[in-house]
Order: sequence, then C-alpha cells, then structure tokens
Amino acid sequence: MIITYRSVDVIGALASSCDEWLREHSNARLVVLDNSSCQETIDAVRSATQENRDQVIAAVNGSNTGFAPAVNAAVEQAAARWGRPGTVMLLNPDVMTDVEVLSHVPGLLNDPTIGVAAPLLLEAEGHHADRGVARRFWNRRLLFAEIVGAPRMAALFASRPRNFAVRRGTGLVDVDITSGAFMAIRAEVFGAGLDTRLPMYLEDQEVCHRAAQKGLRVVVDQDVVARHVGGASRQSNTAMTRQLRMMELASAPCLSLNDTAGHSISQLRVLVGVAGGIRLMTAGAVRCTIGAMSARARRWARDQMVLGGWFVRWARDRSGVDGAALWRG
Repeated sequence: MIITYRSVDVIGALASSCDEWLREHSNARLVVLDNSSCQETIDAVRSATQENRDQVIAAVNGSNTGFAPAVNAAVEQAAARWGRPGTVMLLNPDVMTDVEVLSHVPGLLNDPTIGVAAPLLLEAEGHHADRGVARRFWNRRLLFAEIVGAPRMAALFASRPRNFAVRRGTGLVDVDITSGAFMAIRAEVFGAGLDTRLPMYLEDQEVCHRAAQKGLRVVVDQDVVARHVGGASRQSNTAMTRQLRMMELASAPCLSLNDTAGHSISQLRVLVGVAGGIRLMTAGAVRCTIGAMSARARRWARDQMVLGGWFVRWARDRSGVDGAALWRG
C-alpha cells in the first residue's frame, strides 16, 4: 500500500521496483492512492506497472483524507477485488528499494512469532539508520531528558537511549517500534485497519503497540537495506512544522506512555510543561551571556527558546491529546 501526496518526482523508482516484485510474485498486489489529486503521479505508476496491471490499483483519492484513512481505503479496495490480504505492507513513495527487499520483508512474517517486520531503513545519503527504524517504548525519564534538550541525560536516570543501536549485516533485531515508511504487518495485527483518530506520526507506533499486546515481535532485519529519501526533512519553523513537531515530540511519546504504561495525560502534560520550561529558561540564560559569540550560537539559543515555548504551550492546551485512551480498543 502506497499513499502519495505530491510524489510525482520520487514515485517512479519505487513503482519500477514494485513492477519487478509483481512480476516475480503472482500472489502480490499493489495499491497506490494519491491524496493530492495528482493524476500525473497515478499515470507514472500505471506506466511503470503496465505489464502487471491486473495486480495493480492506482487511483486519485476522492479527497485528502489523511494517511490512515487512505491506507484503510486502499486495503478495502484490494479486499473487494482480490480478497482480504494476509499481509499488509506499507511503503512511503520516497523509499528507494529493490525487488529482493520487497520480497524478503513480508517473508519474515512466515515466522508465526513476528507481527511486524521492517528492513534496515537508511537516511537519504545511505550512511546512517533512519531515526525511526528502531525505537524503544518511551518512559518518563527519557521523555523528560528529550524535552529538556539533553537526551544523553537519560543515562543518569538509568534509562536506555531512545533508539536501538542498529548496523548493517547483523541479522534480526527485536525492537519496540519501527518505521511505517516500510513495514509489513500481519493481518491479525492490522485488524480492521489503522486507527484514523490518531494524528500524523503515530500510526506506526500504534501498530507496533498492537503487536506487543498480542505477544508478537516487531523486528528489523539488518541484513536487508532500503533508503528513505525523505527521512531527513522538517527543518523550517513554519506553522505546519510546529504542529508536526509537537505531534512527533510531545503527542507521540505521551500517547505511547498512556497506552503502554497507563500514565495519565494530565501527569504527562505537567512533565512536558516543566521540562519545556527548563529548556526555555536555560536557552534564555545562555542567550544573555553570548552577546560576543557567533551568530550561529545566537540562532541556536533562539531556536531552543522557541522550542521550549512550544512545549510549554502544548502542555497548557487541553484540546490536544486528551483523547489518547481512544486507541485502547
């Protein structure tokens, strides 16, 4: 399942790899839905998969429904045409991969103990693992350290780093959460679909929670590699960036802690607010003492103050993630 949004510039390479995959696997199916009303993207997919068009659905979505509703609609369209899938594989349109990896990852689910599987996903340059590919469940100590802006401080609280250490060529590693940019999901974990009540950046987290609740493993195979071309973005401080950053940095960990450890959202708001305030005041104090320092240092301090302020406002906003417990069912 590939959900696209203004992806015409990157979809061609992935569509070609999917075409090879379809050719080699008669039981494989591809569904591409475009949320941006871009017929050009769909035409590119259809052109690349012309020889295997009986195995493909490629269409413009009626409206920009968001990621999770579009995935669920794609699965329903596949089920209506071909029957319910035994495995749902999610792919971002900006992933670069090949037929061997596309074949290998869902094959990992032949192990009945595995509920979610992924390759070692690398950043665009191919030198480092994508930061979302191998994550641990959140705890309050780690969240506090991250919000303050000193993630290494978590070690002082006997807390392990947020990300697992992954490297190429060392086999399967069990993780708590992996990236929805490229993951294969067992049908019993996917269930009725992704939770459409969750904001962006939380779908992969919630699916991995489901697997854990069913006693199934989430694994990354470090012997197979794909690249996430868009994995190192979100640099500017636009209004949209603020919203997305708060989903990623505050909503996601708080929802995770609520779901996996039962911590109340009210308690977590206090933690985020206090830690954000510390970040804000520390950066402010630094800024007051660096008048003679470089412009780069002053920009750093300013950005830290902005981010600390965002955290404080997020913690005070009662309309945010108080619906966290909705995903429990």
